[in-house]
Order: sequence, then C-alpha cells, then structure tokens
Amino acid sequence: MTSALSCRPVWLRQYQLLLIGLDGVLLLATVLGTLALHAPAGAPGLHGLPALVVTVTIGLVWWAALALARTYEARFLGEGPEEGKRVAQASVRLAATVGVVCYIGHLPLSRGVVAIQLTLGTVLLLAGRLLGRVVLHRQRRRGAWGHRVLLVGTADRVTELAGHLRHNPRHGYLVVGACVAAGPLDLDIP
Repeated sequence: MTSALSCRPVWLRQYQLLLIGLDGVLLLATVLGTLALHAPAGAPGLHGLPALVVTVTIGLVWWAALALARTYEARFLGEGPEEGKRVAQASVRLAATVGVVCYIGHLPLSRGVVAIQLTLGTVLLLAGRLLGRVVLHRQRRRGAWGHRVLLVGTADRVTELAGHLRHNPRHGYLVVGACVAAGPLDLDIP
C-alpha cells in the first residue's frame, strides 16, 4: 500500500517545505519585532515568564495553527485567494484563542504585545505567501514544478486549451500528450 505522500510530485513536497520554513522564519521575525517594538527581552511577560518566552510560545502555537488550518495542503497552494484566506483565518483563530485563554485563566498578558505580534505576524505571513507564489510561478515559467497533463477532446478544443496552457505557465499544467477524437492537430504534442 502506498501512502498519499509518496504519490505526490517531488516539487510539491519541496514547495511545501519551503513554505513551512518561510513561515518559521517569518514567525521568528515577528517575535523579534514584537520584542523590539513593545518589550525588551528581559521584560516581564506573564506570571514572571520573560516576554521572550511568551512571544516565542505564541509563535510556535501559531505555526501549529497554520498546519491545523491546512495552509500547507497541496490543493490550496499557488492559486487563488484560498491560501491567503486560510492564513488569515488561522491568525484570527489564534488571536481569539489567546484572548479567551487569558480571560478565562485571568492571565495578565499585555494586550499591546498580543496586538503587535498578531498584526505584524499576519502581515508578514501573507507577504511570505506572496513571495512563495512568486517563486512557484518563476519555477513554472522555467518548465518546472508543474503537473503533467494529457488533453482529451476534439482537435479544436485540444488546440485551444493547449495554447491557453502554454501562454499561462503559472497555472502549472505541462501538456505531455493529447488524445483527439478526429481532425488534424496543429500542435507538436504527441
């Protein structure tokens, strides 16, 4: 029995790992930015814990929240607004969770720290996804990181679709063959 991951193209796994790593770097930058803007590293954060420990904990929980929101799932990567929407939703859910936990637990966490970290982090994560998309589209224009497809249909439709896919490589579909019902095919596709 083969696992679902082993059937995925190597480039997809590379892209997912790129995004996971990029998110980690951006969340670390968020922690450092929050500390620089609001509280020095030794400042009290929560029940005697330094602000550094609190902000790093929020960053790690955020990273997990991104995974739980399926922001690294293949079908949401590289196209359309769904990818950014999931990142934003994970961020809002984290903010709500932190707020509720602090309220229920009577935890004196600085609202300024939370506001700065969540705002800065959300902006950086969304910018990171745009950067990831730029990398993905650049790879696709080079003919890499795409899905190999076989076009099936009438010669006219196959020719039209193949032309569209060739002129829009950012979609990531590499035409490797065609099966036409009838008529001449005016393309160099097997």
